[in-house]
Amino acid sequence: LTTVRQPTRRMGETAARMLLSRLGGTPVPDGPAVLPTELVVRHSAP
Repeated sequence: LTTVRQPTRRMGETAARMLLSRLGGTPVPDGPAVLPTELVVRHSAP
């Protein structure tokens, strides 16, 4: 089964940093935070 590996820890850290910035009155970009992913190609079972 082919999957996409996502940097979940970094996603959480980025979200927390953005939230704390916003709560502190610092503007946060409106666009998405783009993080690198990795395609993991595997073979499915028959």
